[in-house]
Amino acid sequence: MSFKVGLSSHISVALFVCLATIHLTCAAEECPVSTERLAVQNQYPGCVCLQEFASDLRSPVAMLQPDDGTGRFYIVEQLGVVRVADRYGRLRREPLLDLRRRVLTSDKAGDERGLLGMALHPRFNENGYLYVYYTTEAGDTMKAVGEPRTVVSRLNVSTDDENKLKEKVDPRYEKVLLEIEQPTDRNNGGQLLFGPDGFLYITVGDGGAGGDTAGDRSSLLGKILRIDVDGAGPERPYGIPADNPFVSKDLWPDARPEVFALGFRNPWRCSLDPVDDGEHNSQLVTRKPPHKLPSEQSERMDQIIVDLRVEFPKTSNFSCKLRLKWSGHLAVVFSGDGRGRIYCGDVGDSGYEEINIISKGGDHGWPDREGHTCQNPTPGSCAGGGFPISHLKFECNEIHMWPSSPDDIPPIDVYARTQGERIAVIGGVMYRGCGVPDVRGLYLYADYLGLMNKELFYLDEQPNGSWMNGSICVLDNRECVTDLQPSVKIEDHFILAFGQDFDGEVYLLTTTSPVVSQRTGRIFRLVDPRSAASSVAVIPVVFLLSLALLAIRMGYAV
Repeated sequence: MSFKVGLSSHISVALFVCLATIHLTCAAEECPVSTERLAVQNQYPGCVCLQEFASDLRSPVAMLQPDDGTGRFYIVEQLGVVRVADRYGRLRREPLLDLRRRVLTSDKAGDERGLLGMALHPRFNENGYLYVYYTTEAGDTMKAVGEPRTVVSRLNVSTDDENKLKEKVDPRYEKVLLEIEQPTDRNNGGQLLFGPDGFLYITVGDGGAGGDTAGDRSSLLGKILRIDVDGAGPERPYGIPADNPFVSKDLWPDARPEVFALGFRNPWRCSLDPVDDGEHNSQLVTRKPPHKLPSEQSERMDQIIVDLRVEFPKTSNFSCKLRLKWSGHLAVVFSGDGRGRIYCGDVGDSGYEEINIISKGGDHGWPDREGHTCQNPTPGSCAGGGFPISHLKFECNEIHMWPSSPDDIPPIDVYARTQGERIAVIGGVMYRGCGVPDVRGLYLYADYLGLMNKELFYLDEQPNGSWMNGSICVLDNRECVTDLQPSVKIEDHFILAFGQDFDGEVYLLTTTSPVVSQRTGRIFRLVDPRSAASSVAVIPVVFLLSLALLAIRMGYAV
């Protein structure tokens, strides 16, 4: 018996090594052409199928893949736990990190607090540093007093073997970098990203308490922050990049030097474009024409005229055609091209959802503006114009729109909320994979209720710098031959976040319950309708048994 087990284990290891060796990286400039796929007619152009990758999760909000060739993923659960899955989505029994004793959240529907984000240090393979973003009770960290707070901290992954099978994070060695008071359980933000400059970008919501915290440079709420985690100073356990836009005390005496961009309500999910398109500027200060509403523009760069038909929710029969006018100096400093560009979905209040490209030093509008509309216009605000969607009584005429200064940054896409159909934007990723060629090079994003409507959204950048938007249909089990069980109804899932692997393939992180402690979370991988059938080919029983034995030895649940 021992001989058979040993033989099976050796076969398993051999198969695993073989699979790891032939694993292809498709995120290159060109994808390999499959003659089999070309021979199959796509019966559903403009659509995608979903293949289940992992399940039994508690509100998965982030998914990261270490760049070390193992293929494993770290999956962040909002409850306060980080799980480990292998390249096939099998979860290890033991978590990588358990912060439930420190993380503040609740089972109340709509409570947005919890473990909200994680990022790996650019030299993670050398130092094992990971960074987390979570909310905590006052008094749970070394400085917290008063209000509940957001904590950004560093932890260290330790492992005793080269295969990363016993890696673990000890919370006792947490190093708190930053704490921010959070007045409510809403609008907490939570994305962490390392840019190609090596700095850590932190997205912070406005806290949900009203007021102008998002536009106040002395507050960290409603901002995108940028810090140097490899530096430190006498006042803080991190460094401030020298080219942060508000570091000068002479020019900005009250501003926080961590602020990189302002004017956000709830920048929930953001991403970096993983591909360098040849125009990337490592300093993240590329100048280019502003992104505009999909429309024709005049040749004059100091004034853009846009004809826009405004459609109101289905409950209203009111619509009219407006002529919107942007005026002023329009040279915009974006966060870079290609790999340097940071895309953020900013969750709206009651009218509109936004997709933004983050601009260094830019004001992205909130609370003065939501989408392309003005909130509570007063003389001098929003260039004195605009209209809130809740106010339907206004004349259809020419309205002077923003930006009115070089710091005003319009979103690249806006869509209106519709009750029961679209309620909160989920920022996505630029698709750079090979598995779904129809959407390669498109920015994919969604609404929280997107799967209920069986739709995702996309943005396609045009040669003139504008963005064309559209929808991608999500096919269900009857139309896709995948491994989804009949009991898994796609339309029952809420989209929480997007994930992406090093092949550029895209994943949807979902749940069927707004209660964070419920194990109703699933991760789906986007697959092409033409290849969905081949993805569930019959596998020999011996092969499955070999993989199962290997999984048991590696500590995964089978």
